[in-house]
Amino acid sequence: MSLNERQNQILNWVQQEDALLVEEMVARFNVSSQTIRKDINQLAERHLVRRTHGGIARFLVPKICRLIIASF
Repeated sequence: MSLNERQNQILNWVQQEDALLVEEMVARFNVSSQTIRKDINQLAERHLVRRTHGGIARFLVPKICRLIIASF
């Protein structure tokens, strides 16, 4: 199952910012916090982000590894 457009945008954004809060993502994408939490769960299950209290943080892994994982 591939990532949806919003999940790809979240992944790109967290790579630039290092960490994001759920509230920031809700405001940017104009979706509910439940929707963002579902996205976070899917990204975290793929080890693309690390869950934090109230948001996410990026993993410090090479970009090629993230690209390989995201393609599955």
